[in-house]
Amino acid sequence: MKKTISLLFILLLLLATRGDCAQVKDMSGTQLISVLKAENLQIFSCSISSYGHIYKTQNVSSLEKEVKDVADFFDVLPESAYTTTDFSDSMRQVMLRGQCRNGSLLTVRFDSLSEKDGSSKNYLTVDVYCNGQADIEYLTAEIKDLFELYRSIPRIYTCIIGSSAGRTSGEESRRMEGRVMNSFNAYTVYSIRNSTAVSVFAYSPSISRYSEYKGSLINVNFSSIYNSQEDKTYVYLASPMINKH
Repeated sequence: MKKTISLLFILLLLLATRGDCAQVKDMSGTQLISVLKAENLQIFSCSISSYGHIYKTQNVSSLEKEVKDVADFFDVLPESAYTTTDFSDSMRQVMLRGQCRNGSLLTVRFDSLSEKDGSSKNYLTVDVYCNGQADIEYLTAEIKDLFELYRSIPRIYTCIIGSSAGRTSGEESRRMEGRVMNSFNAYTVYSIRNSTAVSVFAYSPSISRYSEYKGSLINVNFSSIYNSQEDKTYVYLASPMINKH
């Protein structure tokens, strides 16, 4: 499965760019789950990626404490892994990878860049991954609450993965793609297709949050890939798009 996900993400990263998202409410993760369930897909996993410039006053040496505070916020188990990397005298990254008591996998990353005038630019990235179906709205609300502590409105990317037994034919995949696009009143902006995978970048005027790709607005990302070893088809549905953090 890891190889399958890696192949799809490589395909997506060739085209996807992390554009600025409008600072408005994102589409409900529950809606994404409902659309995949309507296609008789089993929910394989849910993930939320978030990123934002944080404005809380801090210096580089306090990043380790900040990460531990975030770990407490999400009730992360104590055996989590912490790493600190100094890329230069002015750039430091502190990262946490661990498991929350609710079973979710959490990655937290603080990046700090010190300026010549003594100020610093600080960024926070929070990724949450859950096997199976999760309370996606609760997790999203928690992430927003965390960023609010830093006086920041994050860019949030939500992705749901569903699966079905066997290989979905090209015709079936196109029909599913059409139904998904219709569910969100979306139209295709760009697509990539080959014999085992498809990725569609689309835009819906009924969804407020969006990313930009080559000057076009994107807020629905539909992808599917066949895993021959497992004999399963995995379907990804994300808004605004599958994130590349």
